[in-house]
Formats: sequence, C-alpha cells, structure tokens
Amino acid sequence: SGSVAAGHSQTADNEAVGPTQVVPRRPQQLPARPLHFVGRLPEMQRLRQHLLPDRIILLWGPGGMGKSTLVAELLYHMQNQGELARRFPDGIVWHQFTEGQAQAAIALEQIALSWGEQVAPTPRAAAQRALAGRQALLILESTELVADLEDILAIRGQCGVLLTSQRQDQPAHLLVPVEPLSTHQSVQLLRKAAAERLAPATASQICALLGGLPLAIFLASRYLVAGAMTGEQYLAWLQTNPLAALAHGKRPQDSIASLLTHSLAQLTADARLLLAAIGALGPAPFGKALLLAALDWPAAALHQPLTELLRYGFVQPLASGYTVSHHLIYLYAQSLTEANQISPDRLPGYFLELASGPAERVGDWFPANQVHITHLVTTLIGLDNNEAALKLAAGVERFFERFGYWAQWHDLLARCLQAAQDGTNSYFEARFLNLLGMYYDHIGEVAQAAEQYNHALELAHQLDFSDIQLKVLINLGIAARKLGDISQAISYHEQAVALSQTAGDERSTASLFLGLGNSYNYSGQPEKARQLYRKSADLYRQLNDLDGQASALGSIGNVYVDLGQLAEAIAHYEQSLALFEQVDSQWGIALTGANLGKMLLQQGQAEAALTRLNDAIQRLETMGDRRGVATNMGNRAQVYHALGQTEQAIVELEAAIALSDATANIRVGADQRGMLGQLHFAQGEWSAARRHYEQALAIARQHGYRRLVAEQLLSLAELCRRLSAVEEAIDYYRQALPLLKEIRSPRLAEIEANLRQLS
Repeated sequence: SGSVAAGHSQTADNEAVGPTQVVPRRPQQLPARPLHFVGRLPEMQRLRQHLLPDRIILLWGPGGMGKSTLVAELLYHMQNQGELARRFPDGIVWHQFTEGQAQAAIALEQIALSWGEQVAPTPRAAAQRALAGRQALLILESTELVADLEDILAIRGQCGVLLTSQRQDQPAHLLVPVEPLSTHQSVQLLRKAAAERLAPATASQICALLGGLPLAIFLASRYLVAGAMTGEQYLAWLQTNPLAALAHGKRPQDSIASLLTHSLAQLTADARLLLAAIGALGPAPFGKALLLAALDWPAAALHQPLTELLRYGFVQPLASGYTVSHHLIYLYAQSLTEANQISPDRLPGYFLELASGPAERVGDWFPANQVHITHLVTTLIGLDNNEAALKLAAGVERFFERFGYWAQWHDLLARCLQAAQDGTNSYFEARFLNLLGMYYDHIGEVAQAAEQYNHALELAHQLDFSDIQLKVLINLGIAARKLGDISQAISYHEQAVALSQTAGDERSTASLFLGLGNSYNYSGQPEKARQLYRKSADLYRQLNDLDGQASALGSIGNVYVDLGQLAEAIAHYEQSLALFEQVDSQWGIALTGANLGKMLLQQGQAEAALTRLNDAIQRLETMGDRRGVATNMGNRAQVYHALGQTEQAIVELEAAIALSDATANIRVGADQRGMLGQLHFAQGEWSAARRHYEQALAIARQHGYRRLVAEQLLSLAELCRRLSAVEEAIDYYRQALPLLKEIRSPRLAEIEANLRQLS
C-alpha cells in the first residue's frame, strides 16, 4: 500500500509518466498590446464595468473590426492599474480558436495545463479540476468556429469569461457590439499609424472610403508608410476601386482581400513566395528557421522578403519570432497562386530531425511548433501524401504525450488512422492502433486500450511486423496487469522477451525483464521476480546503462521488502541510489531516497524516515513531478501516524488524495483512500473509515485493480467484524477469496481460516 517505484527508467511495466511541465501557479496569458489604438471609449467603459467573476461577456462583430485589439488594449489598462489581479487573482488564460483546431476539448486541455493539471481522464474533467475554487479570467477568441462552446462555459465555476465572435447568438450575460470606427476615430488611427504623413482632409476622405474598418485602415497606413504611393494617389486608387462589399457591410474579408492584393502588387517575387509559405504553415507564430526549411532557402535570402512583409503589414514581429498580423491575412496567404510552388514535402524532414535531437531541446522546439505539425499532417493527408503524413505523426507522437497535448493528439490520431486505413497502409494502421490503445490507457479506459492493442497485434502478426508486435505485446502486458490478469500479463511479456531476444535487442530485453519481474512479483512469486530483476541489472550493466541498472537494483530491493528482509532491501536501495547519483538522475534519487525512508520507518526510525521523504518531495516538486509528490505525501502521512500525529496524517492524506486526483494518478489515489480509511479505523471513526474504504473499492472495481479490490474488501470485512456485523463480514471475505486466489496472495490461508471461524 502506497508503494513507490524504485526508479524512472522506461520499462515494459512502467505506468508512471516522466516529470510533468513546471507551470506557473498563476498563468498570465495576455495578448500583446496593439501598437496603434484609438477610440472605443464607450466599449472600454462597459467592459471594465462588467468584466467580473462568474460573468460572460461577448464582443461580436465582423472580421477585421478590431475585437481582439479592443480586448488587448482593455487588458493592458486593467493590468497596469492592478484591476486584473484584484478581480481575477488566480490568473488569465487566453485561447484562440482556428479552423483546424476548433474543438472545445483543445481549449479545455489548455486550461488544465495552464494550472499544471494532468489531462485525464478527459480534458473537461481536467479543466474542471483546474478551475475548481479559482477566480480566473478565460479569454476565448473566434468562438463562432466552435460548436461545443457550452462545454467550456459549463465548467467555468467562478471564473469570468470574455468571448470574441462574428456571431451574436452565443450565451453571454452582456453583448457588446464592436462597430466601425467613426470618421474622426478613423482619421486619428490612420494618421497615427501612418506617422502623421497625411493631410487631415486626405485622411478623412480615405477613411470614408474604408468604412471605419480598423484592419483596412491599418493596411492602408502600412502601404502609405512604405512609400508606394502618396496619400493623394492612394485616395485616387480607392475612388477608382470602391470597396463595395465594405460599404454595404457584407463580407468585409472581400474588401480586405482587395487591399491586400493592392499591397501584394508592390512585393518582389520572393516576398510573395514567402507570404505563400507562411500561408502553408499553421495559424501560429513562426521563426526564421521554419521559414527557411519551408522554402529551402539559405539564411541570407530571407532578410529582404521578410522586411517587405513587415513593411506592408502582412506580418509583425513578436518578442520571439513573427506572426501574421490578422487571421484574414493568413487566409489570404493560403489563397495565393504562389502556394503551388510551396512543397509541403520539405517540412516533415525538418521536424523529424528536431524530434531525433537531444532530449533537452524538446522544450525549445515542440510547443512552439505543435500547431504547425498538426496543420502539416492534415495538409499532407489532404494531398493524398499519406505516407509522409503518417511518418511525421508517428515520429513526434511522444512529444504530444510529454507535454500533455492529449486532446490534440487524439484528434490527430483519428485522422492518421483513417488515412492509414484508406490508403491500405497496414504497417501504419497497426502502429496507430497501438498508439490509440496507449491514448485509451492514459484516460483510464484500459479495456478499450486492450481492444485496440489486440487489433494491432492481429494485423502485425499477419504481416510479420515484428517491431510493432514487440511494442504491442509490452502494452498488452501492462493492460492485463492493470486489469488484474497477472497470468496473462506474464504471458504477453514472455512473448515480448522472446521477440526481443530473437531480434538481438538487448536494451528492450533488459527493460522487459524488469516488467516481467514486476508481473511475477504481483502474482506472489517474489523469487522468480528477483531472478528476472537480476537478469535485467546484469544486462543493463553490460550495456553500461547505469540508469537502467539502478532501476533494476531498486526493484530487487522491493522484493526483499515484500520478503521482510529489510537489511537486503536497504543494501540494494543504497546501491541503486549510488548509481542514480552517479548519473545525476534527480527523479531516481528522489524515489529511491523515498524507498529508503520507508525502510527507516519500518525499523522504527520515524524521524530519519521523515527527513528522507521531505527531501524526496522537495526534489520532485522542483522537477514538477506532481504525481511523485502525491505518492510520497501518502508515504509521509504514514510517518506522521507512526509519530503519533494521526490528525496531521489525515490532513496530509487528504491533500495527497486531492493532488493524486488532480494529476489523474488513479491507482495511487484509490490506494490513498484506503489508507485514509485505515487511519480513521485506528481513531475509532467507523463511519468515516467505511466511507473511504467504499470509495477506494468503487474506483478499484471501475478500473480493474484486482489487488486493490481485494485489499478494500478485506478492510471492510475487518471493520464489520469490529462492529459485530458477522454476516456482512462473511460476505466481504467471500467476495475477496477468489481474487486472493487469482493474485496468489500470501494472506489466502489466513483469510480462509477467518472465514471458517466466522461460519
């Protein structure tokens, strides 16, 4: 109960994820302040008055009307005066919906990750946990694209919500229409953005023809600043080419396209090609390296065309990289005839090279490029270049998992699997079925995961895809163990060992020995487990893999704990710790140190155990491993109980359970509920003990944790015996008995004797 893994090597049986991202406790996702802003005072006043917790405000108006600019200016002023922190002390999350990623699940995922929540079992559940008890501000832009917006609004709690949309028929407490600027405001904006280069009369006539549309005024100002025409010449052009669609309030994007085409005519061929390349990327910021890869240009060739796009307002600089100035400009870039000169085949190699680089570079490139990768995979599938799309998606899948982008990965998985099936690419079909199974395993749907694994295994076996068979057998073994079928888990992992040995894959074999050893240990065969762990340690030593060797030695220590041989356990933990320290594995140091702390507790050295566990928890907190923190808070609660501080132990366990739930650490959270029941039992608080046992039992049954089911049934039986509820105790013992036989529990004989005595 409350056991801690010995190490962090990825083994065939390793359910734990790596350290999660360290995230700020108070996210501040504010859009950049606009360079030029005028007017909108009535709208600003209404927004400042009504932007409050538990309120939904909708800004609506056509594209290019300045909704996002108004939001950015409002937030800048409110932050500058301390109003945002007072009204929304728990932070601000900003999300922009786009055509390719217009699902509520993706926004919910971002909300969850912004407060460090593990995205499980669903993005909605994770976001609800993140927002519970918080008073934050959610800014959701372009919500006209989202069909399931209500999924976000329903779980907002006490958070304020600010929406921008081209539709007004969306739920809100207050609707604020964003209308064209007045002539006076338009002139102010044009002259300000054009560096006062226009005579007031000329500016007034130009603005009258632009219809008060802020984006149109911005584009006109950039054209004039670039010096392509004088103000009078630009006015004459507008008079000759009236923006009819704009004048009648219909499809302002048509008018924007007209202005953009006028600016485009001033660009060199390279600048037009660069704009088309930007349109081929995803709707997200980009850097120079990505542009060079898309065009296969030398670095020196980028400066002049990029300068042209900046000058005419097509793109604008950010603190790091660049972005398209408005989404309507991005859509225009996608429509350029030069787009047929942009080969999407260049970029997969660029991203796959990044994916194969050093692990420490992950934080530098993946979050900033995830939208571009998703867009590229979708584009390649649309062009029937399925093989390139599937290779790219398969090559970066681990990074979606690493950063917790589960909703986005599931959406991409579905597209890739369909593309593999449509293109009769059986290899990738099997591969993505396996990946889909891993997704279901992550969200706790283990039976559904096993179903996908079996489909993948059948296909891989038929076509002799041995590399996929190996991966699937490993995953099937993990799923079987989670479902409580230890004998089946052993069978799968033994098949996987045979495959890896045939292939001469010693590293996989070493990892599989660890996983297989875990299964034997769970099945009550500690000596067999110890032998396999020793094989793993020896093989890792031959491979000079100190990290893997440390994990195997720690697992041997776990066996000796179960056998009651504490001196041997401590010796192996100390060997494991020395190796982890040699490779500076902070995670391994923390978890093995925690195991040593548990040994000290069993030896009656509670104070020394507390020191070890405090050190482990501090290291895990520094790494952002909230799951590890939650697990070891449960262990620390046991120390408090041993020190006679049972109330403190209960408080600690309650906090541990909350953190386990927040990180979707389902197995540990259920175990900790059982531990909490035991503490209440020790206090003579029978109803509280029963409540926590029953909660743990329900979770264990739901997820197929058979060993934990048996433990809670036995706890309930003992509670009923204490309360003289003999018939109920007998019933719980009888429910537990077949499970104890299946898992080969060492308590089987004891429980059979108890049952005979009561009967």
